[in-house]
Formats: sequence, structure tokens, C-alpha cells
Amino acid sequence: MAKSSSVSQPDRSHSPSLSRPILVCLGLFLAVIALRSIDLFALRLDDLPDPVILSRVLGIILVLGYLWVIREPISSLGLHTKNISKAFLIGGLPLIILYSIIYAVQLFRLNAAGESPQLVFGAINQEIGVMGGTYFTLFYLVGQFFNALMEEIIFRGLMLPHFMRRFSFWKANILQAFLFGLAHLVFPLSSWVRGQATSGEALGEAATLLVFTTFGGLIFGYLYYRTGNLWTAVFAHLIDNVVSFLPHPDREQAQCGNRCHNTGQHRLHCYGGHSLGGREALKPPTA
Repeated sequence: MAKSSSVSQPDRSHSPSLSRPILVCLGLFLAVIALRSIDLFALRLDDLPDPVILSRVLGIILVLGYLWVIREPISSLGLHTKNISKAFLIGGLPLIILYSIIYAVQLFRLNAAGESPQLVFGAINQEIGVMGGTYFTLFYLVGQFFNALMEEIIFRGLMLPHFMRRFSFWKANILQAFLFGLAHLVFPLSSWVRGQATSGEALGEAATLLVFTTFGGLIFGYLYYRTGNLWTAVFAHLIDNVVSFLPHPDREQAQCGNRCHNTGQHRLHCYGGHSLGGREALKPPTA
């Protein structure tokens, strides 16, 4: 492990399993895949605003159970209140500014084209292809919080310091980010199995998700490494997911809803560019 690391690590003496950190990481990765597969292929909670929220909650419970086994507090993952305001400023504020600029440019382009768009906020109901109500949007926001928390405590809070027992920070960061990207490939697979996408479309979506989620994982890992506070990565992850999804130019709601595939967190939207988590954002239907 790099001596300058800000990332906390569990005491190896608390559990013999920590002498095999690579196996622990692979076990966590397979657990994430299994939980998401149960949600997507077995339970299929499509009526919920967030159809994979159960796997996210169970993932958090899994981590809590693991910490209980190795007798470590939650703070060992970097979830502490020290410098939490700084964590928000570093992890959240830059993305808020970035997305504000992106949406401002988008609205300016639409106005310049002779349209009069308005920015509205809400989650798209994938089943009927229109904007959901207040309850739908609030449920979605809760699901996104659980998603950001679950993914960060597993991939950055646990995997990153475990990999750093064997590798330098950058090698460890690349490994956890790559596994983070692979863990999202169940979503395009689900779209293909359900007939929501052709094999070619699913492969294209898988390639896009792998690239952008891996890139996002690298950034989230670096944020945690540099600040020593996992809330930095959680804030960045949550704001990236929420801000890139909830605002919609009102003229595009129906088109976006009809074009989106219900793939849990990673839904295909309608905007130029991708979020750090790999989702497409809103773009004009003619683009």
C-alpha cells in the first residue's frame, strides 16, 4: 500500500480472510452481480420507480454484516463526519456547476432554434413513458441515494483499500473501477433478455456503460483517496446520477420516456454526453 494513502484499511488481524484481499474483492463483486441479477431476472419489480432498489439495500446490509464479522466500525470505510462540508464542496459542487452549464447551453440552443423550452424536474415513468408524480420522483431519489451509498462502500470503501494491500494506488484504483464497470453490464443484458433491445443495441450499450462507468469509478476512487472521506465520492456519485437524470426540457418528456430502456439506474436518456456513471443524458430527438 502507498504510504501516503488517505484511505483507511481494516486491521488484518481481525479476520484471516483479510490476508486474501483479492478473494474478498472478487467475492464482493460476485455478490453485487448476484443481487442485481435477482432483482432484474427473478423479482422484476418493474412497477417500482426504482426496480433494483432491493439489491441496493441488500448490498448495504451485506457490507454491514462484513464489517461486523471483521469487527470494524462503519467509519473504517471512510463514512465519517470529519470535513464533511469540504467533502460536499469537492464531490458535489463541481458537478452541480458543470451540469448547470450543460443545461444552460442546451436551453440556449433550443431557444436559438426558435423553441421555448422549460426545465422541469421529475423521474420518467418507464412503464408509461411520461413524467412520474411526486411520490414516484421521491422514491427514485431514495433509490439513487441507496445506489450511490451501496456502490461506494463496496467498490471504493472496501475494494480499493483491499486491493491496495497488494498493489499501488493507481493499480488498485484501476482494478476496482474495472470491476465497477463490469458490474453494470447486467443492465444491457437485462434489456436484451426482455426484448427491449436487439443484440447489437445491447452490445453497444454494454460497451458504452463499461467505458463510462469505469471512468467514473476511477474518479470516485481518486476522490476518496485524496480526501480520506468516502462521502466525497458518495456526493459526487449521487449528484451525478440525479442531476443528469431529473431535469428535462418539457418538449422532450414523452420522446425520452418512449426511448428509454428500464435498466435500473442506468437508463438510456436523451442528451448530448454521458454522466460519470455512464448514463446518457438528455439530447434533442433530432440529434
